[in-house]
Amino acid sequence: MQGIFQKENTDTALKYGIYRHLPTYEKIIRNLVSFSDKKAAKFVSGFNSFSKEEQALYDKAHISRDIKNQCFTWAGIMLVGAVLSYFLTPYMAIPAFIIWLVLFFKEVHFDTHKAFEKYLLK
Repeated sequence: MQGIFQKENTDTALKYGIYRHLPTYEKIIRNLVSFSDKKAAKFVSGFNSFSKEEQALYDKAHISRDIKNQCFTWAGIMLVGAVLSYFLTPYMAIPAFIIWLVLFFKEVHFDTHKAFEKYLLK
């Protein structure tokens, strides 16, 4: 009986484990955002906590477009990491994941008003 922690199994887990769930969530969000232009802004974390009057002050189409572009970028990084880890070495998943983390946390804001101030209608 093969053990779960043999080298072949850990390499396979490293190669595929990081990518198992994340691209699925990105695809779901990307599809929600790309198919419904302005209505997709209500799925954006933080924006949906604003009142209807506050939401009217923001450009919802621009928010949706930016979220869609972020999801495409994140999915592209993960795809490049997956391809490189398949053809070169399984450890190429690690830099791809680190790059994704940096880009992800660059967009995280604890103050919702500061996070959406660039989308204010003029």
